[in-house]
Amino acid sequence: MTPPPLTAELAPTRAASCSFSVDEGVGLRTMLADSARLVRPRIAVMVLATVAAAAWLTAGRPDDVGPLLWVLAGTGLIAASSSIANQIIERDADRLMKRTATRPIAEGRLSVAAAWWLAAGTLTGKDVTSHTLRWRSENVFSPFASAVRSGG
Repeated sequence: MTPPPLTAELAPTRAASCSFSVDEGVGLRTMLADSARLVRPRIAVMVLATVAAAAWLTAGRPDDVGPLLWVLAGTGLIAASSSIANQIIERDADRLMKRTATRPIAEGRLSVAAAWWLAAGTLTGKDVTSHTLRWRSENVFSPFASAVRSGG
């Protein structure tokens, strides 16, 4: 018995521009929906749940949840940035698959340059949360760190 031939449903191709642009006919609601599709919030929530569970299991119940919230904010921004970068890299393959052909970059509603700027912006936001957490932890733990360094 021979298996049936493999067939793939190909989506119609549409050339994407390489300039920094967004379709002018796109409204605010569509832009927000496209942004949500870029950052893949369901995947980001699963990543954040994993980080929160790992923090809870390894450190126990924290007295101050502030540092955990900063870690979760930074992790969420990293997840968003990686999702955007993944869609930029996979845009040619996404155009060929019916399931992914309507993604904003693959369909050409958002340019590659604009998507890279969004990815860079989320990474910059991650840096802000990282530096804030470092500043906060240094200020909270600085008496302990100086005691350890001085041996007393």
